[in-house]
Amino acid sequence: MLNFPRKRILKTLFNFDIAIIIYMILNLMINNSYTPLEYLGSLIGLTSIGNSNWYIFAILFMYMVSYIAARIFKDNYKRQAMAVILGMVIYIIIMEFTGMPSRFISTISCYPLGVCLSLYKNEVIELFRKKKWISILVLLILLGATYKLRYNDYIMNFASCIFVITIVWGVTFFEIKSKILYFIGQHAFSIFILQRIPMLIFNNYGIFENTPYIFVIVSLFITIVLSVGFDKVINKIDKVLF
Repeated sequence: MLNFPRKRILKTLFNFDIAIIIYMILNLMINNSYTPLEYLGSLIGLTSIGNSNWYIFAILFMYMVSYIAARIFKDNYKRQAMAVILGMVIYIIIMEFTGMPSRFISTISCYPLGVCLSLYKNEVIELFRKKKWISILVLLILLGATYKLRYNDYIMNFASCIFVITIVWGVTFFEIKSKILYFIGQHAFSIFILQRIPMLIFNNYGIFENTPYIFVIVSLFITIVLSVGFDKVINKIDKVLF
């Protein structure tokens, strides 16, 4: 846990900021202008300069909450979980009070849910195995009931948690072996961060504007190539620094 700030929080922030520098260079090349505050805020995911940002800010905040909770409550994992839930509530209050976009809030509860699932994993799996069909029926009903109400951030949080629990139900009974999914998992961070680069370039120059399917396919291909190259470089740097 002592290495958590350096190997998890700082490493995540460093990797993200390397990508942000790429966006800064790209914006200079295509003449996209942002204010100094927007550039400054983009370094912690608070603002965007064309990149996806909300997830990084949210995860860094929850990482810090998790670290503080672990330092305070040490081996008392239940109290740590309660502290993480409290941290989420504080995060939501701050985001609401400052008027941040709903995307900063709408799925944040999945983080403490993951903490609780790790704490009660055996009990959850046992429940699913004992009540296999009843449990999945309840989960599907809840997903269906909330599907068209997800415009509300709090219902979206609830629906997102139910979706995650449904996935947990699925992997309890089924083993998924997919090279494609494994590849995406290996490069999830870089795909998420770099995906907008080809989109920004195409939109700026009007490329594929009348052929949306080609736009998506070519953007995906370029994103994958960029992600693989980015990860190769960043992994080497991370080994030295972290």
